[in-house]
Amino acid sequence: MSTLFHPIFRRSLFFVFYVLFLSKINGQITCLSYYDLSEKNLEFPINSDRLLLEKGGGKVFQYSCDSITRIDHSFSFKTRYGSLNFVYKNELYSFGGYGIFQFNNSIIRFYRPKGTWELFFPNSNINAPTPRRFMLGGVNDKKLYVGLGTSQEFDPKSNKVSDRTMKDFWVFDFESERWSKLLTPENVKKAISNDFRFFNLGSRSYILGNNLVIYDFEKEEILAYNNHKSSIFHNAVKLEDNGDDLRVYYQNESINLPKSSLLGSLSSKQKIQLDKEGDFFLQVLLFFGFILIFIILRLYYVKMRWRKSLNPHQIKIIKHIQNNNHSCSFKSLYDLYPNDLSHETLKGKLRKDLEIINHQYYLFYRRDLFSYGVHSLDKRMKIIRIKPFKLWGL
Repeated sequence: MSTLFHPIFRRSLFFVFYVLFLSKINGQITCLSYYDLSEKNLEFPINSDRLLLEKGGGKVFQYSCDSITRIDHSFSFKTRYGSLNFVYKNELYSFGGYGIFQFNNSIIRFYRPKGTWELFFPNSNINAPTPRRFMLGGVNDKKLYVGLGTSQEFDPKSNKVSDRTMKDFWVFDFESERWSKLLTPENVKKAISNDFRFFNLGSRSYILGNNLVIYDFEKEEILAYNNHKSSIFHNAVKLEDNGDDLRVYYQNESINLPKSSLLGSLSSKQKIQLDKEGDFFLQVLLFFGFILIFIILRLYYVKMRWRKSLNPHQIKIIKHIQNNNHSCSFKSLYDLYPNDLSHETLKGKLRKDLEIINHQYYLFYRRDLFSYGVHSLDKRMKIIRIKPFKLWGL
């Protein structure tokens, strides 16, 4: 008994339990690092640290520090490498990407109850971004922003397909489900050089070039800085925004750096604006639509005034001629009058009605409605015709 309670034995036993306890605690709080996830071919959406996606699209995982649980019933797409993945209203989305020799600009959504992906907004070539990959992007409470990225173009001279850098910016409104083009400010154009880099950080994107430009999509602002220390980011592979600091990841290490020592002085600040050229087609369409509606209403108004200037019998005459392929004889028009009238009286009434109709038509449309002639087989039979395209006001 004295041996069990010896001070040296008790200290040794305490030390063993202490080491076991610490190892257990350390095992619980040791999270997978960015490098661990990269080796597993997994990446976070730009504004979530709870979900993981397989690069290339398809598989989805729930992340919790030291555990990764697959939550989908899908498969490896291998068609969305370089896509922009994000969470909007607690649902996972993916825009664009490349795979199987094809770029795309579709938006797909992960339907969690079934664990499968569905097409949310299809590929579209009408007022939509060019298909691309590795693009800048961010999302706020109602809009998705994308810009830059790479696509491919065919050079007919060399007969080769080569990569090209996209320099346009777009916004997708989830409420109207419509793409609109954004203005590309001059300070952004200056930042986009051959060796520019950008990083997506949640609702912000950092463009690193001749100047540092930050897109703040939550506030819908563009911030431009001068004299930033671009050399620090030259070999960076990832950035994380930690409030007052930026965590910069390199190939084998990462460091925390204060923003105040990196960003430099703020030289300009402006709101994100839509490109007027992006809505030019819609503006032209609305203009011609307005003109067309005006013409239709004008014709309808004139038609109603002309009809009111005629009596029911005169309108009956016009419709009778229309129903006979816009041409009929005087004799057939006599049948529209009472039978007890003499031939001369019928002829006089008909001629008077035709003159009134033609006169009223000329007052409203400045052209004659009727033309007169004789039957081709019987020259004694008088024919009246409605001139081609002259009755569109009736």
